[in-house]
Amino acid sequence: MTVHPAKTEAMLIKRGTFVGPLPPVQLNGSLVKWVRKSKSLGVTLDNKLKWNEHTENVKLAFARKLNLLKSMGFLPKNMLEDFYRKVIFPSITYCILVWGNCGKTHSKALERLHTRAARIIYRLIWDIPSQEVIHKTGWKTLSSTYKQRVLSTVHKCCYGEAPDQLCQNIITKKDNNNLRGSEKLVIPRPEINFLHKSVKFRGAVLWNKLPTNLRNEERHNNFKMLIRQHDLEAMDFTSYTNTNDLNYIYFQLF
Repeated sequence: MTVHPAKTEAMLIKRGTFVGPLPPVQLNGSLVKWVRKSKSLGVTLDNKLKWNEHTENVKLAFARKLNLLKSMGFLPKNMLEDFYRKVIFPSITYCILVWGNCGKTHSKALERLHTRAARIIYRLIWDIPSQEVIHKTGWKTLSSTYKQRVLSTVHKCCYGEAPDQLCQNIITKKDNNNLRGSEKLVIPRPEINFLHKSVKFRGAVLWNKLPTNLRNEERHNNFKMLIRQHDLEAMDFTSYTNTNDLNYIYFQLF
């Protein structure tokens, strides 16, 4: 594959403040442009590894699509919900496994748009609390969707349905010789708060909180069906492992 200099960008990813000029980067004699953010495969990345830019884009796209949904209000409820589930929702939750740890402010804004869709489809009055809207419609929150994606990925890793490199980066078993997926995972001990939001940490915490029968389910489609029925909303990412527990490990950053 030939790299095109005009379509290539350079980014310095750093959590702190960078001091000093950025050195020029050349590719085939052409200067490569330095950027603070860039879009790759539909996801906007920035040089601080935050999701502010991406979630703002998602919110704008979500609002536009809800205006379209509202203009279709003459259609029956089942058709509106079908359109939302098959067209709008997948585009909004695209790659939510990656950016779903965006923080409370952005998460709440997206949840409000999600419940707004429910109000439009079910023709509910606007002063009904969001929790009641979710209860009346039987919908899952975006938070639950994110947790489903995390658990789905962990399940694939536990049962060898994901690439080896992904499995090694996401899961660590207490007994490496035990290949049973039901085995609880080692919960990493991040040395910085930033890593508490990683799939490696959150996936292990959620997986260990699942009932044994769910962790024992080897068939992935059955597992996905079971976790949809499980109360994921009540599950958080708090680890109850004692800091002296040997089942804790430190993150290794490469």
